[in-house]
Amino acid sequence: MKFIGIIPARYASTRFPAKPLALLGGKPVIQRVYEQVAGVLDEAYVATDDERIEAVVKAFGGKVVMTSIDHKSGTDRCYEAFTKVGQGYDVIVNIQGDEPFIRHSQLEAVKSCFDDASTQIATLVKPFTPEDGFAALENVNSPKVVVNKNMNALYFSRSIIPYQRNAGKQDWLAGHTYYKHIGLYAYRADALKEITALPQSSLELAESLEQLRWLENGYTIKVGISEVETIGIDTPQDFGTCRRILKSAGGKERMTLDRTTPPAIRQLSEFSISLPERRVMKNGMPLNIINAGTEDVVRFDLLIGGGQWHQEQPLQAMFTNRMLREGAGSMTSAQIAEKLDYYGAWLELSSSVNYGFITLYSLNKYFSRTLSVIAEMVKTPLFPYKGAFGGCGYQ
Repeated sequence: MKFIGIIPARYASTRFPAKPLALLGGKPVIQRVYEQVAGVLDEAYVATDDERIEAVVKAFGGKVVMTSIDHKSGTDRCYEAFTKVGQGYDVIVNIQGDEPFIRHSQLEAVKSCFDDASTQIATLVKPFTPEDGFAALENVNSPKVVVNKNMNALYFSRSIIPYQRNAGKQDWLAGHTYYKHIGLYAYRADALKEITALPQSSLELAESLEQLRWLENGYTIKVGISEVETIGIDTPQDFGTCRRILKSAGGKERMTLDRTTPPAIRQLSEFSISLPERRVMKNGMPLNIINAGTEDVVRFDLLIGGGQWHQEQPLQAMFTNRMLREGAGSMTSAQIAEKLDYYGAWLELSSSVNYGFITLYSLNKYFSRTLSVIAEMVKTPLFPYKGAFGGCGYQ
């Protein structure tokens, strides 16, 4: 049996716009999700309706498929993606694009649900424990699940189910095993096609839980158990929590790159592009500018000679600070980021080798504009200068 993972990702969000592109430990959130999935399933794709997300996924080497902007749910987006790239796969695993800490064990658990030939749809739950406390149990944002003896879901609810009539609420977690739903789904191909054609149901509308539509129409949802819990990012506050967790687990706030040797740069002869145009910025720093032709995503690398010193900060912050110091105080950080067409750039000047390294990803159609903005912003050297040389690589 072959499994394909589809990761729906939208740019627009009322509570956290651009969430998939937010940098978590130096990597976009969508990259962290993709890397967790790609090594476990037979194939993995990000499904998006936004070219900025498409650009970032291509830049880090992931696979991405563009889908309609009109989908009302991740399930619908998942099915369209499957029709485009899923030929030959038996089961589609729908992974939330805002869960960067999804575990391999959880993916294996949902896969094992299909050892039962009758499984149409599968999902995961995690048992509540007394240590979680009653507040966690009654949280309406943590749907509860009741199952039958065959571990098929009977019902999902934002309310506490079952209600223990003959026990005090302080004893409920000790007297019964409650299950918290983890929003990871997998579907056989024919089941996914059928459920995306169903109209919304009364139970779904009442609880605002899409899976109730499937139960109400007679589909069986097999439930696997996970002993670990993922952390979804719905708000900037959730994102802050994830950053703290990553730091406590030994992760770094910015990406650590190998600077012991110069990065591999593909040769110009591999692309339908022109020879480099040599330019000099206002501070005297030389740049090599390349017309990238038909390439979708451009990666621009600038290496700067220096001494044994260390500095690092996000490239967006560097230019924000530069503009504010030079009279651009009327522009917000968001406006500066938009002007730069910022897609996950970073600056790191290493203390272990004799050069620094800037990498900027951009859509090709904005590449020349991005470089002109950089040239206008950087008026004086930003770091110890011992000569510079540029190079371009492409994804």
